[in-house]
Amino acid sequence: MHDVTHATRSDIQLLSNHQAAFADILSPEALTFVAKLERTFRTTRQTLLRKRAERQARLDA
Repeated sequence: MHDVTHATRSDIQLLSNHQAAFADILSPEALTFVAKLERTFRTTRQTLLRKRAERQARLDA
């Protein structure tokens, strides 16, 4: 199970059990960059993940 460990911006929520490590790595600027990537590529990322799951389901059948 993941715990909410860090949320510097209202539109970013990180789920992890590794709070201390993230605090050292994910500065507010890094979180802003990740949020921008997510907004830009969300649709493509979701489409690729869906296709990956569909392909895996066919292989598992």
